Formats: sequence, structure tokens, C-alpha cells
Amino acid sequence: MRWLRLRALLLANLALFALFMVGVLLTGHAHENEDLTDHDQPTQMLAQYAGSSSFGETVFENWESEFLQMGMYVLLTIFLVSEGLGRVSSTG
Repeated sequence: MRWLRLRALLLANLALFALFMVGVLLTGHAHENEDLTDHDQPTQMLAQYAGSSSFGETVFENWESEFLQMGMYVLLTIFLVSEGLGRVSSTG
């Protein structure tokens, strides 16, 4: 039980990551097959889409934007805290 409690945040994040990746996979697969159907092309199996460059591009673009956003939060936090702009005065 202690092992689980000590790793609860990691396990919750891994579960959410897996859930969201499955969501990206399923919605991307449906969208890709819709585009293929619109262009009179044969549709892909889910496993084919999971190994395709379209899926890889989608995942990379999503991660890239998230890393940039998180980087800005970190840099702004560091700047604001080091400059004292983020501190709240108790005397007001």
C-alpha cells in the first residue's frame, strides 16, 4: 500500500497519458479515414494508422505546443519570482 501511495501521482499521470493517447489515436484514425474516403482512397486499419506518419505528426505537434507552453510558464515564474513581481505583500 505504501508503494502505491508513494507513486500515486506518477500512476495517475501515466493512466491519464494512456487515456489521452488512445483518444488521439481513435479520433485521428476516424478523421484520417474520413479524409481517405472523401478522396476515394482505401481506409486504414487502426494499427496501420498507429504506425503512420500522420499519427506521429499529430502527436509531435501536440507535444511541441505543450512543451512550449510549459516552458513559458517556467520562464515567467522564474522571472517573476526572481524579480519579486510575483510576491504578494502581507502589508497592504
